[in-house]
Amino acid sequence: MYNCHKLNLFNVGRPISNETPDIKNTIKEVMFNQAAINKEVTFYSRLLAEDERLSKMDIIYWIDYVYLFGVKDLIPLYDHMNPVMYRNWDVYVLLWSVFFVVLFVWYKVISTCKRTCCGGSKVKQA
Repeated sequence: MYNCHKLNLFNVGRPISNETPDIKNTIKEVMFNQAAINKEVTFYSRLLAEDERLSKMDIIYWIDYVYLFGVKDLIPLYDHMNPVMYRNWDVYVLLWSVFFVVLFVWYKVISTCKRTCCGGSKVKQA
């Protein structure tokens, strides 16, 4: 946003409106002056890079923002979470429960198959 504003301020390049009646002439003029436009864009891109490197605008903006509005909207809801939600223990409990239910079902299926195929446990008669 900052760069676009600066480029618009310095009038780099030329926008072509859809309502321009002689759009072909405008395009020819832009194509003819392409080297000049490239030179201008390069100059201003270097200027903006230097300006951003030296600028303290970002840190000043955030200091002013924090001073004026505080940081409550920037802090995630982690400070309002209980340990179960913060550490996702509920998800782990659910996953382990599903795992043990699947394991129990497999145990019952295998024990039923073993009992029907092999005769199961036979009581010794004395």
